Amino acid sequence: MTDSIIEKVRFHTLSNGGAALGRLADGRVVFVKGIIPEELALIRYFKSENRFVTGELIDILEPSNRRIDPLCPLFGMCSGCQLQFLDYPEQLAEKKKILSDQLARIGKIANPENLLQPIIPSPKVFNYRRNIRFFVGEDGSLCLPTLDEREWLSIKSCPICSENINQLIPILSFDPETGIAEAEIREGDQEELQLILRGDTEKPENEVEVDIPISIVYSSPANSYVIAGDSTIEQTFAGTTVAASDDAIFYPNPDIMNQLCEELSVWIPSNDVYNVLNLNCRTGFWSKWFASRCRKVMAQDEVESIAEDFVLNLDAFDNVDLYLGKPEMIIPGLKDKVKIVVCETESSGLSKETITEIDRCKADTIFYIGHDPAMIARDLARFLPCGFSIKSIIPFDTEPNTAKVSALCVLMK
Repeated sequence: MTDSIIEKVRFHTLSNGGAALGRLADGRVVFVKGIIPEELALIRYFKSENRFVTGELIDILEPSNRRIDPLCPLFGMCSGCQLQFLDYPEQLAEKKKILSDQLARIGKIANPENLLQPIIPSPKVFNYRRNIRFFVGEDGSLCLPTLDEREWLSIKSCPICSENINQLIPILSFDPETGIAEAEIREGDQEELQLILRGDTEKPENEVEVDIPISIVYSSPANSYVIAGDSTIEQTFAGTTVAASDDAIFYPNPDIMNQLCEELSVWIPSNDVYNVLNLNCRTGFWSKWFASRCRKVMAQDEVESIAEDFVLNLDAFDNVDLYLGKPEMIIPGLKDKVKIVVCETESSGLSKETITEIDRCKADTIFYIGHDPAMIARDLARFLPCGFSIKSIIPFDTEPNTAKVSALCVLMK
């Protein structure tokens, strides 16, 4: 392989995303997937003047005594899981270290370990996942990206997915002429399944039939088309039921939300005479959860297509208003005083403008739920100059065996 270098490297920690971090002989930082901290590995990387280098694993020369045999035969090839070579308690410990490192390095938060609470484990380590999105390969099979994301792997089962989803995976295959590029499987409360097909044409080029009772929705950039069954599917967690359509967020591990909401309940007022601003409300789970606990919920989202789901889920509540637009445009126009802001962020986190407007609305409590340690650290750092202090950071594991790290952060003035 031209312009490539093979080198032995000792790795010391896991980075955000699950790649191990080590240093090359020339002192530069190298990131390689598939390695446990403290292991000595033979790696390959390409010649580069970059300060940070991405390499690939050739062989583990000195394996860690923490390394275990992964359950999935595709582990190390598939990009879906990154930590299956560790026992679950070890996974949780590494995820907490990743979050702590990001808080200190990116957020410049001193002694983050004093703020971090014990990580909330998932009730299940395998068969927990209630949704998965596949690419459709050239042969029509369901595929996931390889570890280096350069190719696709045909998937017949996935040990982190529910048993019902695993029964469906091997019997799905699509004629390439249908124009279907992606297929997502979701499982609802009653173990009902929904198949969401995605492509660029308005409708599939050919008929799509599945000989089992299942809802099928075709989603294109222009619209959604129900082929069979229902257009939405329901999830219930923490006693709150929400319906989600094809483009709406669908939680992969709803069971963990019960304990997360118990942790959040400790921080809400004992009376119900307060108003909540729910940013990035999506299908309305947090709005619905708070609506029966407070005087009023003001919900915001930028995506107009979510309004239908939100209205369906919050129709029974008279104390909920929905505003469509950017937060920095919506917040200044609110007429009601805000006490609590709750926001479950996307991968991009919150903008500086949004945080400025949150400060101006005089809220004294923020519940920030994030799923990317780097964005969590960055946003927390942006809140501190506004006079907020971090009271607690509660990590929770939504996706065991993967490198995903989530946290509920409580900030107060």
